[in-house]
Amino acid sequence: MEALAGKIPGGLPSLSVPRLSRGGIVQLISAAFVIALVAFMKIHYQELGDAHFIRTVVLALDNVWKQLGNDHEADCPLNIVCPVHPAPH
Repeated sequence: MEALAGKIPGGLPSLSVPRLSRGGIVQLISAAFVIALVAFMKIHYQELGDAHFIRTVVLALDNVWKQLGNDHEADCPLNIVCPVHPAPH
C-alpha cells in the first residue's frame, strides 16, 4: 500500500529503553528532585505555615534575629574595635 509519505512498514515497533549519557542521567535526577520538592512544598506548606518556609535569605535572617531577641547590633562580634598597629619598618 502506497501513501503520500511512501511505503508504510507493517508490524509494531520494538520496545527498547533509550540510552542515557551521564549528562542525561544528571538532568533526569535533577528534574525528579525539583518535582519532588515542589510537591513537598505544596503539600506541607499549608500544614506547617509561613514560619517554616521563608522565601529569601534576607527574610530568613530577619526571622532569626527576631527569634534571638533582635539585639544584633549590640552583640555582633564585627562591632568590636580592634586597634591596628602600624607595621615596623
